Amino acid sequence: MKAADERRLLPGYIGLAIPRAWDRIPWDKLRGVVMVVGAVDTGKSTLIKFLWGQLAPHRRLAVVDADVGQATLGPPTTQTLRLASEEVPEEFPPRGRIARWFVGAISPRGHMLPTVIGVHRLTSLARRWGAETILVDTTGMVSPSVGGVALKWAKFDLVQPNVVIVLQRERELEPLIAPWRSVQRFVLVELPTSPLVRTRSREERIAWRQQRFRLYFRRARLLSVPLQAFSLLYDRTATAGGTVLVPGQLVGFLDRWGFLMALGIVRRIGDQNIEVFTPLRDLGRVAALRPGSIVLDEDYRDRRLSFRATAPSPSTVDASPTMSSPDASSPSSP
Repeated sequence: MKAADERRLLPGYIGLAIPRAWDRIPWDKLRGVVMVVGAVDTGKSTLIKFLWGQLAPHRRLAVVDADVGQATLGPPTTQTLRLASEEVPEEFPPRGRIARWFVGAISPRGHMLPTVIGVHRLTSLARRWGAETILVDTTGMVSPSVGGVALKWAKFDLVQPNVVIVLQRERELEPLIAPWRSVQRFVLVELPTSPLVRTRSREERIAWRQQRFRLYFRRARLLSVPLQAFSLLYDRTATAGGTVLVPGQLVGFLDRWGFLMALGIVRRIGDQNIEVFTPLRDLGRVAALRPGSIVLDEDYRDRRLSFRATAPSPSTVDASPTMSSPDASSPSSP
């Protein structure tokens, strides 16, 4: 079939490639949480935009961008919830109410618990805000060998979607979806990918993250943060023997409910204070500071932090971190 026969252009989204097979989406069943699942470069974000455009005139929508590596609604390492705006509900990206969750990494690998919790907290918040349909864009980590199946199943169990839409080229998602065909816990919709989806290179993905970080920090400034004034949540680094903070490390400022208020980049570490480069203007509503698992250089290129275990010490400020290149084996974020 020719590409021209496979594509329809959705009004308002110039060049959006829509396969005709997507016409079999059961529109009347798309209520509650609708989770979109697929490997890297299968058109998940394109499908989300298509669903939004079709549903927005009929019900109140929200979208959760849960792809921490290739985020489109927020900076990398975060998950973002946006409600449709009341003035222009069809607009995408939407400009309604917003909330974010800090995972602190560019891949769910090694961070599966905060990844799953974040999706649950954001979808629950969307329900409280009155969303009738919540579209969830997930990461491309689906391979059983790296925990992708376990991750998606955990999301199914905790978030309890009404509909799961699966995009696959051939049968690469069979280990993930085969057990659910007969369970009938949710409506399972299996769709082909668009033939016009383009595979992005590792360098393109890195460049995308750089661009998103640069955009996020464009109005940032240095802020002095007294360490004793806030809880320091260091779930990943606690096993290394204490609190790990190094220059360049990404951190998240959290409110009392655990949602992200702003990201920051550690610039200087003192005995009592740290200087953080952040768009946050004051610390009035900050309840906790959560260190991330990456560092950013001056060009906003990310590197993954690795930690060597040391003997526990409550006063530890540096637990021998090492830096490595982005995990090239990660399906969602090379």
